[in-house]
This record gives sequence, structure tokens and C-alpha cells, in this order.
Amino acid sequence: MITIPRIKRAPLRAAFPAFPDRRVILFLDLNETLIRTGEVGLRDRLTEQRQHETFCELCVALAARRPPLDVVLLTGNSFEYSRRIEEPLGLKNRAGIDVTIVSENGLLARAFRRGDLWRETPAPAYAEATMRFLDAMKRDQKLGAAFYSQGNEVRLTLKPVANRFLDEELTVATAIAERSDPRGAVQFYFHPFYIDADPKEIIVDGHARPFGGKAYAVERLLAEEDRFPIAIGDSLSDAPAFASVAAHGGCSFLIGNADHPRLAGAIRVGAPFAAGVNAVLRALLDAP
Repeated sequence: MITIPRIKRAPLRAAFPAFPDRRVILFLDLNETLIRTGEVGLRDRLTEQRQHETFCELCVALAARRPPLDVVLLTGNSFEYSRRIEEPLGLKNRAGIDVTIVSENGLLARAFRRGDLWRETPAPAYAEATMRFLDAMKRDQKLGAAFYSQGNEVRLTLKPVANRFLDEELTVATAIAERSDPRGAVQFYFHPFYIDADPKEIIVDGHARPFGGKAYAVERLLAEEDRFPIAIGDSLSDAPAFASVAAHGGCSFLIGNADHPRLAGAIRVGAPFAAGVNAVLRALLDAP
């Protein structure tokens, strides 16, 4: 169970009383944070495209102020999906910006300038539990045709066929998950746009070690070099990253469309989606 403490309601500019004296690393969620998913009209999608152009401009400006800027796309999505999101942004080709994609909630990491960083293996109990869960989901009369599996490399993610899961479908799926995982090997995240199943343990040097979801990626990357971390997200699966960023003296932000009113000490941003991301970056850039 993830504890959700009370939210901070400080103005954005108060989060950055001065520009960081360390290299900045930005941990950024994709779906429902930088990218709006689901049924989006053409006008809204064009507006989002302009927001993405602004996002790139802000990243370039931040990189020029204290290079290099590390942009980590920290997502529950697959690497290939995430790479297709990054391609039109073109950040990996900008001077002073290093882009890393950490996919499947931290299990896989690939950097465009350094290649493969890691690929973790879940403990055996994870495979057993998720196989039972998936089989039971397929057999359920209400859910059997309501989802498809995301094209992951390591862990299980289910996406809704009809754009979003209904509340009653998520209720049934939650009950199936509880029956399928008696040993507690899986951290499930139930969301209208996805069901994520993260392992609670991974195998390292032949031994089972705790896996903290997105926090695992934050800890590994910050262990390489002392940097000022910033995390931006929208959902419960971002909570581990927020907590880890706070432990390293950084700032976390929950954008306006978030599906939870409070998450792990994050600062709430009024604007939704990419506009919320840009509001955070503008506040950072404006810091003295």
C-alpha cells in the first residue's frame, strides 16, 4: 500500500528561490502528463503540439543556462512507444540535452548517447502471479474482451479496448488481482487508461532485491552524479519517484489533470498536461 501524504500548495516560483547550482535532471512522465491520451479532438491535439514546441524551447533554454540538461522520460509505457513520442520532439539531437528513456516503470533504461543502461528481471513469483492474473482476466465474462496487453519487454501492462476502463471493470480487476497474487509479489496500479503490474522484487546477482518502481530509476541515475532532480507526473505510479526526488532535495510536481488530488508531497500545478509541464519549466527558468 502506498501512503499519500497531504499535498503542498506552494506557488511554483516558491519552489525555485534560486536556480540550482547543480546539473538539473528532469524525470518526466509521458501519458497524461506530457501527452494527452484517449479521444482527443484535432483542435486540442494542435494545441498540444504548440505546447510541445514550447516544451522543447524551454528545455533548450534550460540547457543553455547550466548545461547539460538531463531529460529522463520515466514512464510505464514500452520503450518503442516512448521513442516514437520523443522522435518528433527531437530533444536527443539538441546540443546540451541528454535524453534517457526509462520504460516499464523503471525496469528498462536506454540512453540515446550511452546506449543500454539496464534491463532488470522480475523475481520468479512475479511471473507466476501475473500469469494467474492474466488467465483469470481472460476468462472473466465482463473483462475477457475489454483489454489487450501492451507490447512490453519485461512486465505486464493491460490497456482498455474501449479507450478507458469503466469503474466496475477496475473493481472486478482489483478483486482478480488480489486472488491471483497471494504472496504479494506484484504492485498493481489500476487506472482508467491502464492496469500496470510491477514486480516487488527483481533478481540482482542471483538474489532477490526490492524493486521500488520509478524510484528505482531515480536512485540509480542520481547515484551516477550529484544532480538537482525534478519530477513531474499525474498518477499514483509516479509517487515512488516523487518520494525519491524529495529524499535527494529535489522538487516534484503534480499537474492539473492528475487523477489523485495529492501525491507524495508534490506541489500541485494548476495547468493540465503539457501546459502544466511548461509552467514548471518556466518557473525554473525564471529563478534568479
